[in-house]
Amino acid sequence: FHHKGESSIYKRNCMENSAVDMVEIGQQVYSPKFGIGKVLRKDFVDSAASEFFVVESTLNQTRIMVPVKTSMKHLRQVLTESEALEAISNLEDNDSFETQDFPSKKDRVKHFQKILKSVDLEETINALKYLHNLGDKGKVEQQIFEKMLDDLALELSFVMSTNQSQMNDTLHKCLA
Repeated sequence: FHHKGESSIYKRNCMENSAVDMVEIGQQVYSPKFGIGKVLRKDFVDSAASEFFVVESTLNQTRIMVPVKTSMKHLRQVLTESEALEAISNLEDNDSFETQDFPSKKDRVKHFQKILKSVDLEETINALKYLHNLGDKGKVEQQIFEKMLDDLALELSFVMSTNQSQMNDTLHKCLA
Protein backbone atom coordinates (compact mmCIF):
# COMPACT_ATOMS: atom_id res chain seq x y z
CA PHE A 1 0.00 0.00 0.00
CA HIS A 2 1.41 3.39 -0.83
CA HIS A 3 0.46 7.00 -0.21
CA LYS A 4 1.26 9.70 -2.71
CA GLY A 5 2.92 11.96 -0.16
CA GLU A 6 1.35 12.37 3.23
CA SER A 7 -2.25 13.22 2.50
CA SER A 8 -4.39 15.44 4.68
CA ILE A 9 -7.01 12.71 5.15
CA TYR A 10 -4.46 10.31 6.54
CA LYS A 11 -2.76 12.94 8.65
CA ARG A 12 -6.07 13.82 10.23
CA ASN A 13 -6.99 10.17 10.79
CA CYS A 14 -3.63 9.44 12.36
CA MET A 15 -3.43 12.45 14.64
CA GLU A 16 -2.93 11.50 18.22
CA ASN A 17 -5.27 14.22 19.49
CA SER A 18 -8.26 12.80 21.24
CA ALA A 19 -11.62 13.13 19.53
CA VAL A 20 -12.62 15.54 22.27
CA ASP A 21 -10.17 18.01 20.74
CA MET A 22 -11.30 17.18 17.22
CA VAL A 23 -15.07 17.39 17.61
CA GLU A 24 -16.58 20.72 18.53
CA ILE A 25 -20.07 22.00 19.18
CA GLY A 26 -21.68 23.29 16.00
CA GLN A 27 -19.53 21.06 13.82
CA GLN A 28 -20.75 18.70 11.09
CA VAL A 29 -19.70 15.13 11.85
CA TYR A 30 -19.87 11.74 10.15
CA SER A 31 -20.77 8.46 11.82
CA PRO A 32 -21.35 5.05 10.22
CA LYS A 33 -24.32 4.68 12.59
CA PHE A 34 -26.32 7.72 11.51
CA GLY A 35 -24.51 9.35 8.59
CA ILE A 36 -24.07 13.12 8.77
CA GLY A 37 -25.02 15.10 11.83
CA LYS A 38 -24.38 18.32 13.67
CA VAL A 39 -22.99 18.46 17.20
CA LEU A 40 -25.54 20.51 19.11
CA ARG A 41 -24.06 20.46 22.61
CA LYS A 42 -22.41 18.45 25.36
CA ASP A 43 -24.60 17.11 28.17
CA PHE A 44 -23.58 15.50 31.42
CA VAL A 45 -25.74 12.45 32.11
CA ASP A 46 -25.87 11.75 35.84
CA SER A 47 -27.04 8.15 35.52
CA ALA A 48 -24.06 7.35 33.27
CA ALA A 49 -21.75 9.68 35.22
CA SER A 50 -20.25 10.95 31.98
CA GLU A 51 -20.45 13.55 29.25
CA PHE A 52 -22.15 12.99 25.92
CA PHE A 53 -22.21 14.90 22.64
CA VAL A 54 -25.77 15.49 21.49
CA VAL A 55 -25.73 15.07 17.72
CA GLU A 56 -28.67 15.73 15.42
CA SER A 57 -28.76 13.59 12.29
CA THR A 58 -29.27 15.59 9.10
CA LEU A 59 -31.07 12.61 7.55
CA ASN A 60 -34.08 12.41 9.88
CA GLN A 61 -33.42 15.02 12.59
CA THR A 62 -33.12 12.34 15.30
CA ARG A 63 -30.84 13.17 18.18
CA ILE A 64 -28.11 10.76 19.15
CA MET A 65 -26.07 10.73 22.35
CA VAL A 66 -22.40 9.88 21.77
CA PRO A 67 -20.14 9.39 24.80
CA VAL A 68 -17.42 12.05 24.70
CA LYS A 69 -14.80 9.58 26.01
CA THR A 70 -15.26 7.14 23.14
CA SER A 71 -16.48 9.60 20.50
CA MET A 72 -13.40 9.15 18.29
CA LYS A 73 -14.54 5.56 17.68
CA HIS A 74 -18.03 6.68 16.66
CA LEU A 75 -17.67 9.96 14.81
CA ARG A 76 -15.27 12.31 13.08
CA GLN A 77 -15.37 15.69 11.39
CA VAL A 78 -17.00 15.65 7.97
CA LEU A 79 -14.37 15.76 5.23
CA THR A 80 -13.38 19.03 3.62
CA GLU A 81 -13.96 19.36 -0.12
CA SER A 82 -10.25 18.77 -0.86
CA GLU A 83 -10.24 15.67 1.37
CA ALA A 84 -13.35 14.42 -0.46
CA LEU A 85 -11.62 14.87 -3.83
CA GLU A 86 -8.58 13.10 -2.45
CA ALA A 87 -10.76 10.18 -1.26
CA ILE A 88 -12.20 9.84 -4.77
CA SER A 89 -8.71 9.95 -6.27
CA ASN A 90 -7.50 7.28 -3.80
CA LEU A 91 -10.44 5.09 -4.74
CA GLU A 92 -9.57 5.45 -8.45
CA ASP A 93 -6.09 4.11 -7.72
CA ASN A 94 -7.73 0.75 -7.11
CA ASP A 95 -4.68 -1.39 -7.87
CA SER A 96 -2.99 0.00 -4.79
CA PHE A 97 -4.38 -1.51 -1.60
CA GLU A 98 -3.28 -3.52 1.36
CA THR A 99 -4.09 -7.21 1.11
CA GLN A 100 -4.52 -9.52 4.01
CA ASP A 101 -4.75 -13.26 4.49
CA PHE A 102 -7.63 -14.58 6.56
CA PRO A 103 -7.82 -18.04 8.18
CA SER A 104 -11.33 -18.43 6.75
CA LYS A 105 -14.04 -16.64 4.81
CA LYS A 106 -15.90 -16.19 8.09
CA ASP A 107 -12.92 -14.29 9.55
CA ARG A 108 -12.72 -12.18 6.41
CA VAL A 109 -16.41 -11.27 6.71
CA LYS A 110 -15.97 -10.35 10.40
CA HIS A 111 -13.01 -8.14 9.48
CA PHE A 112 -15.04 -6.20 6.91
CA GLN A 113 -18.08 -5.96 9.21
CA LYS A 114 -15.78 -4.27 11.75
CA ILE A 115 -14.49 -1.81 9.12
CA LEU A 116 -18.07 -1.05 8.10
CA LYS A 117 -18.55 0.43 11.60
CA SER A 118 -15.25 2.34 11.50
CA VAL A 119 -14.81 6.10 11.06
CA ASP A 120 -11.31 5.57 9.62
CA LEU A 121 -11.51 6.68 6.00
CA GLU A 122 -8.18 5.16 4.96
CA GLU A 123 -9.33 1.78 6.31
CA THR A 124 -12.68 2.11 4.51
CA ILE A 125 -11.14 3.03 1.15
CA ASN A 126 -8.65 0.17 1.44
CA ALA A 127 -11.52 -2.24 2.29
CA LEU A 128 -13.56 -1.00 -0.70
CA LYS A 129 -10.63 -1.61 -3.06
CA TYR A 130 -9.93 -5.01 -1.49
CA LEU A 131 -13.57 -6.13 -1.72
CA HIS A 132 -13.92 -4.75 -5.25
CA ASN A 133 -10.94 -6.81 -6.42
CA LEU A 134 -11.96 -9.93 -4.50
CA GLY A 135 -12.61 -12.85 -6.84
CA ASP A 136 -14.53 -15.06 -4.41
CA LYS A 137 -16.69 -12.39 -2.78
CA GLY A 138 -19.74 -13.88 -1.07
CA LYS A 139 -23.23 -12.39 -0.75
CA VAL A 140 -22.53 -10.88 2.70
CA GLU A 141 -19.27 -9.33 1.49
CA GLN A 142 -21.09 -7.85 -1.50
CA GLN A 143 -23.66 -6.33 0.91
CA ILE A 144 -20.85 -4.93 3.09
CA PHE A 145 -19.18 -3.50 -0.02
CA GLU A 146 -22.43 -1.81 -1.16
CA LYS A 147 -23.12 -0.42 2.33
CA MET A 148 -19.55 0.97 2.60
CA LEU A 149 -19.90 2.55 -0.82
CA ASP A 150 -23.32 4.01 0.08
CA ASP A 151 -21.93 5.44 3.33
CA LEU A 152 -18.99 7.02 1.52
CA ALA A 153 -21.31 8.37 -1.20
CA LEU A 154 -23.53 9.90 1.51
CA GLU A 155 -20.65 11.84 3.03
CA LEU A 156 -19.06 12.82 -0.27
CA SER A 157 -22.37 13.97 -1.76
CA PHE A 158 -22.96 16.08 1.39
CA VAL A 159 -19.50 17.65 1.12
CA MET A 160 -19.68 18.18 -2.65
CA SER A 161 -23.34 19.34 -2.55
CA THR A 162 -24.42 16.73 -5.05
CA ASN A 163 -26.97 13.93 -5.32
CA GLN A 164 -26.12 10.75 -3.37
CA SER A 165 -27.06 8.31 -6.13
CA GLN A 166 -24.94 10.28 -8.65
CA MET A 167 -22.04 10.13 -6.20
CA ASN A 168 -22.63 6.40 -5.75
CA ASP A 169 -22.41 5.98 -9.55
CA THR A 170 -19.21 8.06 -9.59
CA LEU A 171 -17.64 5.85 -6.90
CA HIS A 172 -18.60 2.69 -8.82
CA LYS A 173 -16.93 4.18 -11.94
CA CYS A 174 -13.82 5.00 -9.89
CA LEU A 175 -13.47 1.34 -8.99
CA ALA A 176 -14.21 0.06 -12.51
